[in-house]
Amino acid sequence: MYKDKNKQREANRERQRRYKAKQKALLSEGVTGKALPQFEDIIGLHLKGVPKRGKDIKCFADLPPDVQATIRRISQSNEEFQRRTRIAIDFQGM
Repeated sequence: MYKDKNKQREANRERQRRYKAKQKALLSEGVTGKALPQFEDIIGLHLKGVPKRGKDIKCFADLPPDVQATIRRISQSNEEFQRRTRIAIDFQGM
């Protein structure tokens, strides 16, 4: 980090310029050699293996594995299992 704000700004601009040039080179390489990845493929890579959170949790299978295991372990009847599942889904949605 520079003490001089102008030097720091210039260093940040240079870093951004290098980063954008690198990204542009990767994209142009993809155009000439390979097909560009589709938007869905890029999103899928980022979301693969990521557990659902908050309001996205709608059913028992969406709950985190540790919560599922706890509900299974302490529920003694089907009604209790369903009640605890509803409570966990509501809690995760908060």
